[in-house]
Amino acid sequence: MATVTQDKLLTFEDFCVLVKDGEKADLIDGVIYMASPDNTDANELFLWLGALISIFVRKKRLGKV
Repeated sequence: MATVTQDKLLTFEDFCVLVKDGEKADLIDGVIYMASPDNTDANELFLWLGALISIFVRKKRLGKV
């Protein structure tokens, strides 16, 4: 994996120019951190698992999820 080094810290104005609308990114201490795109498979798995846990908790009367 290649790494990119940068000599100057980025400003908020740089951030606004470099990051397109709709992209997930953060500017922290002059460095832009891009978020990975949504993974629909992972989202579906998360929802399925949440539903499964919710059913179990409800049947056992353990409280709320």
